[in-house]
Amino acid sequence: MDNIIIKELKEFEKQNNAKILLAVEAGSRTWGFDSKDSDYDVRFIYVKDKNHYLQLNEQKDVVELIHTDELDIVGWDLKKFLKLMKKSNPSVYEFLQVSSIYIEDESFYKIREVAPHYFFWKDLAWHYYSMSYKHDRRYILNTTPTKKRYLYALRGIFSAYWVINYKNQPPTNFEIIKNKFCPSELIPIVDGLIVDKKCGIANEECSRIESLDNFLENAYIDINYFLSSSKESKPNHSWDELNKVFLEFL
Repeated sequence: MDNIIIKELKEFEKQNNAKILLAVEAGSRTWGFDSKDSDYDVRFIYVKDKNHYLQLNEQKDVVELIHTDELDIVGWDLKKFLKLMKKSNPSVYEFLQVSSIYIEDESFYKIREVAPHYFFWKDLAWHYYSMSYKHDRRYILNTTPTKKRYLYALRGIFSAYWVINYKNQPPTNFEIIKNKFCPSELIPIVDGLIVDKKCGIANEECSRIESLDNFLENAYIDINYFLSSSKESKPNHSWDELNKVFLEFL
């Protein structure tokens, strides 16, 4: 599949007079609990020539290259990516943390160097908290859940705890954050969910798991209280560094 993915990315460059700066794998394959039926979620950042950015009409800044049951490839324009970095957008920092890389241009180090200057831990913690909370309400609390849904809710909570404790981007590998923040009595249950996910049977409906429900509910209360009580404000960083990086790529 890697050869197919890289071929599609290279074709995009050729057809769009673009250069891909970074292309990574996202989703369950990065998290470490993919099954043989898991699709490939590819995300990439691209830049075009300067004339593209000098046009008066707004240009498309997101490209959905392929979307099938087996393969999903989506790209972001560099300008959009840097604007999101200015806002400390969590997706940006997940991009930079992923270790499953298909393409990384040698010039991308410039972006990696400037990224920490715009990172704000509270934004990231709120992101993971909200992701888990909304997922829980939609797919667990108000319906018949699946084991996969529990794993997704737990990933958000463990990631939020990581950010709160270490003030940096959590690892994408679920095993690492689970071992840090999962109560010892719940580890056998969570490990069982992972085994079922890898075996491809985690999409089947299951009974509510009371111990996990209680853990999640208590975690939502604790994290919400902590983040709401924190008085730390986001720094108001200037555009200067990002503008400089953007112009260097053009």
